[in-house]
Amino acid sequence: MIRKRFTATATVGNLYRVLEPEDEWPEDLEEEKVPLEWICNTLEPHVIDWRREQKVMGLTAIPEGEYVLRTHWSNNFKRWLPYLLEVPHFTGIMIHPGNTVRDTKGCILVGRETGGDTLIYSRYTTDILMKLLESEEGVDTLEVTSVKNADYRERINQTIIDNFTKYATI
Repeated sequence: MIRKRFTATATVGNLYRVLEPEDEWPEDLEEEKVPLEWICNTLEPHVIDWRREQKVMGLTAIPEGEYVLRTHWSNNFKRWLPYLLEVPHFTGIMIHPGNTVRDTKGCILVGRETGGDTLIYSRYTTDILMKLLESEEGVDTLEVTSVKNADYRERINQTIIDNFTKYATI
């Protein structure tokens, strides 16, 4: 997941999957670039500078990092959802449906960005994401970073494909 736009109350990003090298990487790909395939947009609360600011319960996004990803039954949503483990300063972080930052207390919302701090097609996107996770062997981590991270600016390249509906038929 790469965060791309930051406001006083919200953070908008993109969720990608890394394409498998054996069958999907272009032959002329430069070594330092990793092909990514766009899955959906993300929405989270405000990102803070963890070195200078304190977490505000329900209003702060999780820190950048690589997290263990598992599916977990949500009693609140009455469905299986992706769940992040070992997130510093947080417990119970899930990827779930929602349209605005009022729909999250630190979790990651998925859907299609409307241009503001709002997502649409969130339940549909969550269904697609769950189908993708169920179909992918070995998907067990989620890396959270931002476009401010120079390493990721180099890795994002022309092989990114806008493929929102690809997984709708899985």
